[in-house]
Amino acid sequence: MRFYFIGCQGLYREFCREAAKAAPWLEMRFFAPCCDGDCGELQRQIDQVERQDGQEIDGILIGAGLCAMGEEGIISHRYPLIVPRAHDCITLLLGSHQRYREIFEENQGEVAFYLPQLEQGGLLEQVNHLPAGASVLAALTEENDQAGRKRARQLASERQLICREYIRDNSMITGLLSGVWDPELFLVAQPGERCLPSFDSEILTCR
Repeated sequence: MRFYFIGCQGLYREFCREAAKAAPWLEMRFFAPCCDGDCGELQRQIDQVERQDGQEIDGILIGAGLCAMGEEGIISHRYPLIVPRAHDCITLLLGSHQRYREIFEENQGEVAFYLPQLEQGGLLEQVNHLPAGASVLAALTEENDQAGRKRARQLASERQLICREYIRDNSMITGLLSGVWDPELFLVAQPGERCLPSFDSEILTCR
């Protein structure tokens, strides 16, 4: 099996680490996060893959969420698109959109997520928009990242937020890259089908 992977630069490290363990053949490319302002880049990347000659693949794996509607309307006319049912890249680090919603609801929606690498890349503000009503900073730091955990607590203190730590779950990333596509977690859009937000618990649909 041969796949092309197009992923969000914000999770570059996580995708590369899991890709090293993935079974399928992968060629990878990354784009700037849609929350950084350019929501058409993902479709342009798909179009570039389709224009490549002399290399047939079995599908295009999309390593991104529905951030700023960046996945809205994406389509491939040659290959299936395998797209995570994810609100944004945070969902991919929580293992499911159900877990994302659980955390969102237990904090009454007043939550901003924190990843050390997003702050280091200057993307924290764009990813979270740090809403004025946020009362909780949800830190998704790795267990051995003491500096990241300390920075999360510091940032929460600076902004007068409650800091809560949540355990990462990379199983969704692993499933995407290894070809294990649970239909509850992934949408498979066939060639010619357009990926669209469903505005319900499925997150995405195609037509």
